[in-house]
Amino acid sequence: LWVDRAGPPTLNRVENGEIVALPLHGLACQCIDSGKELSVSDLQAFPGFIEEYDTLPDQPQNSASMLLIPIVGLHQRPIGVLRLLSATEGAFDSFEVHSINHIRTIAALGLGSV
Repeated sequence: LWVDRAGPPTLNRVENGEIVALPLHGLACQCIDSGKELSVSDLQAFPGFIEEYDTLPDQPQNSASMLLIPIVGLHQRPIGVLRLLSATEGAFDSFEVHSINHIRTIAALGLGSV
């Protein structure tokens, strides 16, 4: 997921090879606004979960937990969200969050000119 600020800010994703722009709502928006990772151990019970914005068309129906990590570019400006899913509730512990933060760093370097 990435942020587009060309007009009103939207969160973009690819569906069936096409770019779909969504208003900034849901868990990804919370992650971008806070600038911190968000680990959700039970998606269906989480009060900020909005199915329309927080699921993808090809997402497995048994997705139980989600980890969202903001990707920041130049001047700490949010440019996207790394989102991981698991069928297991409470799947992401502090070790996994720490490890995935390294991927965020690599992604930010690759997208740094954005």
